[in-house]
Amino acid sequence: MAEEITTAPEPKNVSEKDSGAVEELPKSIVRRLVKEKLSEHGEISVLREAVEAFSESSRIFIHYLSAAANDICKESNRQTINAEDVFKALEDIEFSEFVGPLRASLEVPESSLSVIYLKLQEPMNFL
Repeated sequence: MAEEITTAPEPKNVSEKDSGAVEELPKSIVRRLVKEKLSEHGEISVLREAVEAFSESSRIFIHYLSAAANDICKESNRQTINAEDVFKALEDIEFSEFVGPLRASLEVPESSLSVIYLKLQEPMNFL
């Protein structure tokens, strides 16, 4: 006897055109993030194809990380992913070097981040 396969109905407020767009990261944000990081090393141009490659690789990484975090959550018999699940997932997929900086950024109140950023931009006086 064959098992019947059913699919979940698509939400009524999401069209086929919109559902593809949900998968993409905003290119303007991706471009800004890349340029901000690369500006530390001097002026550099980023081609559209490079932005698309960064965007797609980021999307794939997010899917991979969320799947790993979801597995951890399910193993704990929970239905809600928390930050600890994400930290453990980063370790499981061999990105443990991100855990410390991520923990630190989540512990700092958002209002303090702009002050920290401005302080980091100031030249340091060693004398």
